Amino acid sequence: MNSRSLEYLAALAKYNHFQHAADECNVTQSTLSIQLKKLEQELGAPLLDRSNKRVKFTTMGIRVVKQTHVILKELERLREMASKPHMYGIQNIRIGIMPSVSTNIFKYAVELCDNFPSKIELQFNEADPEKLFSMMKTGALECAIMDKQPRNSDFFECASFDEPLIIGVGARHQYALSESLEQAELKKLKILVPEYGNNLHDPIMSFCDQYGLFAEIGSVGMNIETLRWRISMSDYVSFFPYFSALDKNDTRLKYIRLNHFNPKRKIIFLSQREPVVKKFTELLIKKMTNALIE
Repeated sequence: MNSRSLEYLAALAKYNHFQHAADECNVTQSTLSIQLKKLEQELGAPLLDRSNKRVKFTTMGIRVVKQTHVILKELERLREMASKPHMYGIQNIRIGIMPSVSTNIFKYAVELCDNFPSKIELQFNEADPEKLFSMMKTGALECAIMDKQPRNSDFFECASFDEPLIIGVGARHQYALSESLEQAELKKLKILVPEYGNNLHDPIMSFCDQYGLFAEIGSVGMNIETLRWRISMSDYVSFFPYFSALDKNDTRLKYIRLNHFNPKRKIIFLSQREPVVKKFTELLIKKMTNALIE
């Protein structure tokens, strides 16, 4: 039994005329008649009284027509649910984040959920960009936030966001009370650069090379928290992503803005093309951009 046969039956009940019902369904009268006979065979009961030239339903036929209307309405509801999943129940969005992206982004994502038009639950996964892209390809993630533009990302929506990098110094550092630094002052300092493989290595090293800063590569792992600890316990300074410096309760470091030059890194947002995911990603980027202005 297929839904098309039920649509033929409903059309016949509506018009009480084979040709009009066939026209409504965009099929020939013979096709409609044949499919209704197959439906009767599947149900094991006659639906039409064919002893009469006019369309006349049997008692069973009348009951089946009533139930057919219920079934067709439910099928239409299923189609609508498939096309607009965010309107029915809870939508899960799995977000993948590379390690050096601050967990402060979680706060913006959760705040966005509270004001989103539909009900959303978030799940977070942390992994390196290559792993995140692999998870996107297999459908294990709806959104990924990374610092590298992956190859062959045509299957996903792709947007970018420029996150500033600011200087972090230990609370007892000589510049801890400074509100800003000039380029000449920065050249006097020792910049600790996370080891190769850390997501912060390339943007920090590139900036040091560009401005002739003294850079020393340290054995700092992937976790940005380790970099914080190393800076707080030494005379080194380092660059930190803007959103990692928003924790007002962290008294170990002082974050200082730079005058006349603005290091930054590009953050890539990948999202599946499903409308709700796309909209959520767009609003998350907007929320983060507004946070920079504030």
